[in-house]
Amino acid sequence: MKPINIREVEQTQDFVMNYFSNSIGSTDAVVSIMHATVKPLSSTERDEHKVKEYWFVTHGSGELTINDSEKVTIKKGQLYFFDSFVSHQLYNPSTSENIELLSIWW
Repeated sequence: MKPINIREVEQTQDFVMNYFSNSIGSTDAVVSIMHATVKPLSSTERDEHKVKEYWFVTHGSGELTINDSEKVTIKKGQLYFFDSFVSHQLYNPSTSENIELLSIWW
């Protein structure tokens, strides 16, 4: 067993994202994991992609916009699934607390 190193870091004034990826078994299947932090009164960029994705919220709460219209309140301890080509954007309305989440996609 060996640790998987950070592959890439994306950072703006609004969020920080640390990306990890690893091939599984003898196939070319790749699972990617990201640890994301969304700062107070900030949002992620709108995202939409071919891959399927899970989010697990590890800290904080916020407002998730799905397909540019549906709004859902998210909070620590909840799990969300995004099918392919479902747009999503997360806003952190807190003035003092970060939102942190783990994203897993394939």
